[in-house]
Amino acid sequence: MSENCNPFEDKEFEEFLNSMGEEPKREPTFIVNGFEVDVTRRMDPGYAEDMNHIPCFCEPFHGIPLQLQIFIMSDGSLKFRSWTWKGHDPLYNNCYLHVDEDELTCWGIKKDFHPTQAQKETVAGLISGRITWEGLRLAPGHTLQKAVGWLTNEDIVEEEKRAEKTMYFA
Repeated sequence: MSENCNPFEDKEFEEFLNSMGEEPKREPTFIVNGFEVDVTRRMDPGYAEDMNHIPCFCEPFHGIPLQLQIFIMSDGSLKFRSWTWKGHDPLYNNCYLHVDEDELTCWGIKKDFHPTQAQKETVAGLISGRITWEGLRLAPGHTLQKAVGWLTNEDIVEEEKRAEKTMYFA
């Protein structure tokens, strides 16, 4: 193996895997950075009844091509959707929580989507770190912030009160 310590970016490691002739077997449950991942976990119930949910995705573990998909429900709660292996494509190595804007339309949410106040507060809470998903901190990316409408100064002041800390933006 070469000096590169990340096996997903290591060409010799990739060639080794390809020489095996099949995808290596992966355990259905494993620990990453102290977080237990169960790739066989079923989707949380209740998303179908709430057509104002926001489907989101991210790859929360750097260097591991594993995508987490969740919903932000209209009441602001976070519901699990799935864990998905994404191969070795570096395009999938994005740790920020994003929205597939085409998927918003696909799920029946119109282009003129109007997020609820609870969804805006959830995104603000994710930014401040006040809200986590099962203990895992997820930072909202550009597309999610755009989907709920950019936070105003008033939104930031309110979140600082809820989080009981000052938020700094560049």
